[in-house]
Amino acid sequence: MTQDEGKLDSERKLIDDERKHLEGLLKDRTNFYLVFASLFILGTVRTQGESFAARPFILLVGTIASVLIALAVWRTHRLVDLALKDITQEKFQHPYRTYRESIRFPPNANHLMIFVPLILSLLFLVLTIQEFFIYSSKHIQLEKATTTATCNTVLADENQSWMDTFLEAVKLQEPRRGSK
Repeated sequence: MTQDEGKLDSERKLIDDERKHLEGLLKDRTNFYLVFASLFILGTVRTQGESFAARPFILLVGTIASVLIALAVWRTHRLVDLALKDITQEKFQHPYRTYRESIRFPPNANHLMIFVPLILSLLFLVLTIQEFFIYSSKHIQLEKATTTATCNTVLADENQSWMDTFLEAVKLQEPRRGSK
């Protein structure tokens, strides 16, 4: 083995070790995201009957966390992609190059998996927006109901006051009728 071959082999090993590390990191982050998303969906379903005021804000916080984790997964995916491109250079003669070239369909699994956190984050965003619309409509309905109830209470109080005055007047009239 010549000095150039030794240097090339050493460089290939470094890139391969880094690729393995990055693929492990991608796997861990993807698994963490899937656990997070599952628990978030479960928590969202469990709060269905709870106070409607807290629900949109819970969804908003979960959506923000989902987007941040999805960005971390996406960045790691890009690093893995770069490492895989490096080891497929002709000078390294890595077996991955032969494997990759022999399989055309389906495309690279990493490229397919990156859509999962993005799609779920978009779903969470849509649910959050929907929940804010529901919250605002319920809030408006509650305000209208409160205003109507307040108006009805005022009218009832006025009617009761008028009725009390009328009954008082009738009571005052009764002794006069009896004296005739």
